[in-house]
Amino acid sequence: MTPPHLAAAFAWWRGELAGMLPAALRARGPRRVVDLRGEAPMVACRRRGAWQAEAPLEEAAHRLRAEPTLLLAVPEGWVLRRRLRLPEAAEARLAAVLDFELEQHMPFAAAETAWSARIARRLPEEQRIEVEVAILPLRLVAPAAARLRTAGLRAPLVATPDPARPWPALR
Repeated sequence: MTPPHLAAAFAWWRGELAGMLPAALRARGPRRVVDLRGEAPMVACRRRGAWQAEAPLEEAAHRLRAEPTLLLAVPEGWVLRRRLRLPEAAEARLAAVLDFELEQHMPFAAAETAWSARIARRLPEEQRIEVEVAILPLRLVAPAAARLRTAGLRAPLVATPDPARPWPALR
């Protein structure tokens, strides 16, 4: 087993080398994810563009040490999606506005969720924006997060229903 400080050094070195490669040759996204979409949490590895289960989380958590961010692949049904229409002026302070708005539009407290938002479309004639919001109750990922922390992994956690897509990245 590689010592944590050596694994971190190799992860940094790999990142520096990857930055020198042409974009077409660089790996996109994480090499491994924690897949919560099945019966039991699994560590999955990307091979030939597809995610393949490697081992149960308890057995393979150490394989995630080199990942700068721990990506949790969650079932689509865990993610609540909403579209909100807000005044254009809200865009300048969108996170603060959504912190307030989300309390009005979901059945749990904002502090108990991870969420991500993006502007879906602009409505200049109405001076409004339409914002798409994805919300994940933290209680659904808490058991897996606790297992990762118990295994000594401290990297930030990000959840998504589809690891191949950049949005939503629920933090």
